[in-house]
Amino acid sequence: MINMKLYNLIDFRQLQQCAILTERTRLFIGYLCNINCRFCFYKNTSHVDIRDKIYQQLDWGKAYGIKDWDISGGEPSLLSYWFRLLKDMKTMGFRNIACITNGYKFADIDFLKKSMNCGLNELLFSVHGKDSESHDKMTGVKGSYDKITKAILNAIHEGIKIRINVVVAKDNYKDVISIAEQANIIKPIAFNFLPFRLENSAPKENCLKYKDAEPYIKDAIDILDKSIKIRVRYIPFCVMEGYEEYVAMYLQRMFDEYEWSEYTIRKFEHARFDRDVPELDCDSDKWKLEIDAIHKSIKHVANHSFTCLRCKYIHICEGIWFSYARIWGIDEFKPIHGEKIKSIIRRENNGIVKTVS
Repeated sequence: MINMKLYNLIDFRQLQQCAILTERTRLFIGYLCNINCRFCFYKNTSHVDIRDKIYQQLDWGKAYGIKDWDISGGEPSLLSYWFRLLKDMKTMGFRNIACITNGYKFADIDFLKKSMNCGLNELLFSVHGKDSESHDKMTGVKGSYDKITKAILNAIHEGIKIRINVVVAKDNYKDVISIAEQANIIKPIAFNFLPFRLENSAPKENCLKYKDAEPYIKDAIDILDKSIKIRVRYIPFCVMEGYEEYVAMYLQRMFDEYEWSEYTIRKFEHARFDRDVPELDCDSDKWKLEIDAIHKSIKHVANHSFTCLRCKYIHICEGIWFSYARIWGIDEFKPIHGEKIKSIIRRENNGIVKTVS
């Protein structure tokens, strides 16, 4: 019988702020897409035109103090009003305007140049294989690797900032070492490993055990140039023992300039369901809003086992995802012993809790 008993043991709202909160969030534009990724969170979800909800997100985000946006779909560059959207965002004075992309449209250098002229200044590429065979298998579209490779070359030529996401799933986890070698040539400013998560409509056949992917992820981290900001998302610290500084769970990402504010994300979720986006609270303390939102989000997706209580990371680790435990159980998670750490970003604070005014 699979052991999967998890409990609500920690109140993360007791933690203190220990760095500057991110000023970045996601701009959700709908499910419009031109590929068919095996692992997609929104697989077989129909696209609905939510243009008015897009601008609601921008208006409330600007009022709240958001300066950086990751435009996310779907594939945002497919929007019929793509250039108009970029121009409007630039006019609103945002600092960084990024697109999370499969690269198809940006393989056309004229399209990239026009996007940059309209305000785009970052590209976050979704790279999921080391070559055509592996990447095209993951995306479900033949030729997609060639497209994203050309788009990356165009981005390098034009000097736009590049980030890379790699979803680590059953079909590609052994590829991450080769992808890391390629990334050293590309020189992105950030590189994210995203171990597959079963949520929304993502198909469960892409799941793999963390213990299978972990040695490959660690080897890839060893290879990556350390000038690149490296993050492994939503994976317990115990899985990454010896590499804990690269772990970015809900709690850690709120202090990462390339990650999203959870408070705004929870509010902007209304756009995903074609509902009006509610006004953000621009008067309350942002730390309280953020940590409360994160506490709610974590408790919705993950909890701890009693074994976790013996781990030094118990106070800053979201624990084990329910969806993972239902498939694989929780026996692989072993506590890391030592003095309990209560500083959310231990790498910067050396375990010392301090308050930022």
